[in-house]
Amino acid sequence: MITGAIISTSVDFRQNRVDFVSRKLGDNRAENVPNESPVLRTNEDAPHFMQQFSDNFRQIRERREQMSEEARAAREAAEAQAQHWRDLQKAMEIAARIMRGDNVPQQDKDFLMQVSPAMFKLAMAMRNHDNENPTDYEALSDGANDTSAEAAAAMTAAATPAAPTAAVSGGDTF
Repeated sequence: MITGAIISTSVDFRQNRVDFVSRKLGDNRAENVPNESPVLRTNEDAPHFMQQFSDNFRQIRERREQMSEEARAAREAAEAQAQHWRDLQKAMEIAARIMRGDNVPQQDKDFLMQVSPAMFKLAMAMRNHDNENPTDYEALSDGANDTSAEAAAAMTAAATPAAPTAAVSGGDTF
């Protein structure tokens, strides 16, 4: 039988390796050579060996898939965080323009209100009314790229019930 010859040859090779190590390193160190070999000893071990190989391969594949999913989730979280910081940076620039007393488009004011209502209120309270030459700015925020602002607006609109609006006269409009 060919399989038996291969198995016995591999066992002979293993024994020759142990003999070589024992001659090279001395008899006391030859025992440190592991007796476990990935080579089949008999034909009866084949089903067990294949099952163990299959289980190990399945575990490796599952772990790889799990790590891939974790990496994808981490990338998505990092991108969401980066978008948040980009929006916050735009909001800070808009707030600085408002505080200088410059003319800021309503779209930017709305964006600032959606990203950070507290920053909007603070910028409006600290607005410089004495600016004799206010700069007219184009919109810094563009609706297509400001995804977190859109999401915040959608959540605010969904959570806030529609209230009747009263006309305010003689006040500052924002």
